[in-house]
Amino acid sequence: MEVQGLRRVGKIKEISLKEGEEEWWQYNFFYTAGIRLVDKEKAGEPAVEIQATFNALYRSREKLESGPLKSFSEEHVGYHVWPYWREYVQSTSMRMGIAPIRIPLYRVSGKGD
Repeated sequence: MEVQGLRRVGKIKEISLKEGEEEWWQYNFFYTAGIRLVDKEKAGEPAVEIQATFNALYRSREKLESGPLKSFSEEHVGYHVWPYWREYVQSTSMRMGIAPIRIPLYRVSGKGD
């Protein structure tokens, strides 16, 4: 079996909030992750496929521009969501009655170094 994976932030939703005189911004990042086991002998047909979309919420006192939002989504959102994704895949595979599918630890790209 070949393992194929997917991970990405598909959508960012911005919401303006007011608390008295203070204005806040809430950013919802919709992070999709998926994995499938493909049988090479059956023309790439997946034997098992698990996919989930997580909604990671963050608040800011300042409205953020699209550049910093994109950078944040690429570097941090996946890191924050990844433990939940790993647990979801492992518990789902156990409920399906198959050996747990192991998801590796999240690796930070190191672009900021």
